[in-house]
Amino acid sequence: FSGPLPPRRDPGRPAAPEPGAARQPANRGSRSRGVPRGILLLAVGAALGTTAATGIGVFLTQSAVASGLTASQGGVLLGIASIFGVATRIGTGMFADRRPSAAVRLIPWMLAVGAATMIVGAVGNPIALAVGGIGAFAGGWGWSALFFLTLVRSDPSRPGAVAGVGLSGLGVGNALGPLMFGFVV
Repeated sequence: FSGPLPPRRDPGRPAAPEPGAARQPANRGSRSRGVPRGILLLAVGAALGTTAATGIGVFLTQSAVASGLTASQGGVLLGIASIFGVATRIGTGMFADRRPSAAVRLIPWMLAVGAATMIVGAVGNPIALAVGGIGAFAGGWGWSALFFLTLVRSDPSRPGAVAGVGLSGLGVGNALGPLMFGFVV
């Protein structure tokens, strides 16, 4: 043994460059790509869609009481509307699995149904509120599962990145929705 041992190297880590060697830019592969503009636009659309829909879930029971239902009836309405929202997500997911290109075309229609039924629910009588609440949960919230499916299918090599951008849009809308709904109403 006539000298110091070479430093141990972790097999999963690249070797250090030789002293005096020119540094090469790191090859980051797919990580260096920016977020496609279409994904950012979808995130903005998701923020707008959830801004409108979030207020419904937060204020549906209170609106039911204001329209003449009891608090417990308003709670039951909220539960039924939630079940319709979950069933819509499952049903549209099954449909999108059979017809992959239909997912992105179905989202605007679902948002339109959600918006139209929100207007119906604003009439002020309990039956209109029930129809509006159920339709808003089914259309106004059912689309978000298709939204994530569309994002992941748009860039399957980076599902976490595109879903994260989409989730940011949903988060902004979820935060602003109740505030704006409470301010307007």
